[in-house]
Amino acid sequence: MKGKFREILRDKLIISFVLLALIFGVVWIFLVPPLQAADEDTHFYSAVAIAHGEFVPEKINNLFVSKIPKGVGNLENAYFPMEGNIELKTKDVSVTNEELSETQRVNINFRTITAIPIDYVPQSLGIFVASLFTQSAWIWSIFGRLFDLGVFIIVGTIALRRTPILKRTLFLILLMPMTLAQAASCSYDVTVISCSVLAFSYLSSFLNGKKIAKKDYYLFSILGIFLLNLKIIYFPFLLIPLFLSKKVIGTFKARVIYLLILVFPAYIVQKMWTKIIESVPNKILTTGKVTNYIINVVTVPSSPYTQHERLIYLILHPEAFISIVFYTIRHEFSYYIVGFVGNLGFMDTPLCITEVKIFLIILLVVAVSEQNILGKKVWILFMAAVVSIFLLFWGFASIFVANLTIKDIFFEGIQGRYFIPIAPFLFAPLSLIKYKLPISSKKSDYFCIIISLLMLLYATAVIIERFYI
Repeated sequence: MKGKFREILRDKLIISFVLLALIFGVVWIFLVPPLQAADEDTHFYSAVAIAHGEFVPEKINNLFVSKIPKGVGNLENAYFPMEGNIELKTKDVSVTNEELSETQRVNINFRTITAIPIDYVPQSLGIFVASLFTQSAWIWSIFGRLFDLGVFIIVGTIALRRTPILKRTLFLILLMPMTLAQAASCSYDVTVISCSVLAFSYLSSFLNGKKIAKKDYYLFSILGIFLLNLKIIYFPFLLIPLFLSKKVIGTFKARVIYLLILVFPAYIVQKMWTKIIESVPNKILTTGKVTNYIINVVTVPSSPYTQHERLIYLILHPEAFISIVFYTIRHEFSYYIVGFVGNLGFMDTPLCITEVKIFLIILLVVAVSEQNILGKKVWILFMAAVVSIFLLFWGFASIFVANLTIKDIFFEGIQGRYFIPIAPFLFAPLSLIKYKLPISSKKSDYFCIIISLLMLLYATAVIIERFYI
């Protein structure tokens, strides 16, 4: 154990990751106003409810609601006007009655209803700890963020230490402004990112010849529970071991056992939670009220066809799917790359497109210059990323194809940050290109550290300008 710890201390990239993520993560936790990270308000409500023992929401007047302290709702009401209003600064916001003595019922977002309570363990644990010594909703949000950041740093350290390939590329991705912004929030997106980068590091080591141990089966079973429940589009990553050699995973029987351990617990947990939600009795409230939770809703075209019928249409007409995907990418390309690198705040604080493009070029060059010890096996990682991207676009396409017509259709709702968990898998084949940076390995490490530091300093300046100047 001591030997492993000394090894970590000697690794410049790992130590730099921990220090940069910790320093800038904590600074951003305090700089970014409460509930102003992407979708953070939705997740904060659920985390607060779970922290106080409400694992299953109520259903009142056909609405799923959580019973939360009134001060939390007041915090949301105070900061909600800042979302998308770049002229409004923190000095213009005042929170009244932040104390948490009273409670109110709040209509919660469907996305958080489908998430099982364990998806909110870090945030809920942080909020629970804070509630032991304070009744301030603002401090609760700070502790929720701190615990989320802590999990991200631990998992990121494990991933960087374990991966045999793309270590510098993974370092840059983990410290991208958008990645760290999600880690320094109460969103469950950090759980998705952590699961994906951990899967990438383990899968890379398996491709490098490491035999899958018994404990790895259990780890991937846990990852499967999270990814199948939170973002099923990333679940194909976990199927990669099925295509590895006998030396790594063993016989056909071992592959069947792996598949069962991976899929069965995740499926059972998902089905059980669905049954629990469906069995919640609907209460009719005649006195009092349910506070409506305001969210930005993507406008979906009305259609006489069900989503299932539209999915069938896309299967039978692949040219339609290809058309809508290419039209969407062409229309939304700049939005995607900015959202991937850094669209901070409540997706209303984008980094400059020029800086974003420069960073992406550097990221690509670093990926190309990485040492490849896996050879053509990296294509397996890439194909898993392609499948995930296909599922992402296919799902959205099936929603937006309203009347089974395709002309000039593009769909909203896909964020650039959705590609962060896919990125290491997507960049893997670039290491096959025979190009190396004309500098030593040690200097390459320092180069990546400096680039990450500069990007984080720049993003910090953007945050300060957005919320304080």
